[in-house]
Amino acid sequence: MRSVTVNTDASFSKITGHGSYAFWIVCDGFRIKRSGVFKEKPRNPHEAEARAILNAMHVLLKFLPGIEVVYLNTDSLNCIHVFNKDKKNIQRYRLRYLFPYRDKLEKIKKENNQAGVRIDFRHVKSHTGIDDKRSYVNEWCDTNAKARLKEFLLKEGLWIDFKKHNDNGK
Repeated sequence: MRSVTVNTDASFSKITGHGSYAFWIVCDGFRIKRSGVFKEKPRNPHEAEARAILNAMHVLLKFLPGIEVVYLNTDSLNCIHVFNKDKKNIQRYRLRYLFPYRDKLEKIKKENNQAGVRIDFRHVKSHTGIDDKRSYVNEWCDTNAKARLKEFLLKEGLWIDFKKHNDNGK
């Protein structure tokens, strides 16, 4: 069975509405690490997290055929609820507006002839201070998503104190 582990994170500025992403993909013998700023502004941090997942899955499925299982680590419980079709929590947290991202993920799988890929979403708590691989990679994704957003906002002359106005007040 060919399995791949994907870690994603996003950052979102409530002040400017811009967002960024980072992902880390690892499989036998290779690793892909990317980060950047979204071309279009996400509406909120949850949408940014969903887009980060789509970006990672697009790269993975386009360039690596024959995957059977993806273990996708994210610190976004809302995305996990939506992608896992958890009706109770979708209703509880009013997450129906994220359904188009779930549909886009299915489209990405079909476009790359990988509709049968099973995705096992796993929650990773952020900023735990735990010294393990999963926490290290989550911290890398968090740090790089924030760095790309800061670079973009500085370049555009939109920079405001990042620590006060990032995605979760971290």
